[in-house]
Amino acid sequence: MRVVERICLYLVVAYAALTLLDRARADEEPAAGSKSKPVAPAPAAVTTSEINLVNADGTLVVRMYARASGGGAIDVFNKAGKLATRLYARNDHDGELQLNDENGELRSNIGGNDTGGYANIYNRKGDLAVYAGGDSEADAGYVAVWGPKEVKAAEISVNKFGGAFAARNVATNKRVTSLGTAPDTGTGVLAIASKEGKAGVGAYVTEDGGQLMALNGAGKRAAFLGVSADPAGNGLIYVANKSGQRIVESGANAGGGGYMSVRNSVDKRVLFLGATTGKAADDGVVEVQRKSGDLGVVLRAYEAASSVRIYDKDEKVIKQLR
Repeated sequence: MRVVERICLYLVVAYAALTLLDRARADEEPAAGSKSKPVAPAPAAVTTSEINLVNADGTLVVRMYARASGGGAIDVFNKAGKLATRLYARNDHDGELQLNDENGELRSNIGGNDTGGYANIYNRKGDLAVYAGGDSEADAGYVAVWGPKEVKAAEISVNKFGGAFAARNVATNKRVTSLGTAPDTGTGVLAIASKEGKAGVGAYVTEDGGQLMALNGAGKRAAFLGVSADPAGNGLIYVANKSGQRIVESGANAGGGGYMSVRNSVDKRVLFLGATTGKAADDGVVEVQRKSGDLGVVLRAYEAASSVRIYDKDEKVIKQLR
């Protein structure tokens, strides 16, 4: 009886072991009709300072390498073996992309620096032709165009009020044209100068209105056309001598009438004619002064009559005609 009990116990234990073994095999083996998925081994780490790729002809077309300065670089070559593109870390931290022509000559590059992004374009001689990028002073955009021998010919910039354009004479490297926003007032301004950057014409705007002026070869104001500041809002025209001293002036007075004034070389008024102001406004008056500026003769018209006064050197009336 004990023998039978032992045999039965052995059979139960054996059945249980076989059942567990079958279940383990079922988990490891794929189902019928399915394909097994091999498990790839973990990739081994690869460390190298240079990787080269060649085409079917064995010509080097791509080179990835570590630069001596510490940054990385990728060079792409054309089928003739000339460098076509280079992507690298410049100065160990700034990124730059260089684009070359079919002969491997640099034609443009794009990168980043402490002022922002930038792009350079070179002419066929390899000289810088165009720069576009950030301006560190205004924290804004800046574009410059160069002429022969890398002389800056034109530029577009930004000041604290707005944009501005400037053109230079490439022979003298002097600014001859400026158009844009005035850096001190924020109003519009146009300036045209000689090839030496001196004589020219300027148009600008003040709080009183628009103004146009002409400068002589010495850079002195020779003529003016615009709106006067005193009295504000009236028109004003004047011409000056070569020293910039105002000689002839014509405009509107505080009463709304017109006038013309002439000064001598020592800046004394010697002739005035125009409309009167005050209680007897809009009558005509002519004043002739001595070279010292003292009154000499005054001719005045009133509504009822006219008068002529003659003054001595102390500006006392010595004769009067009515």
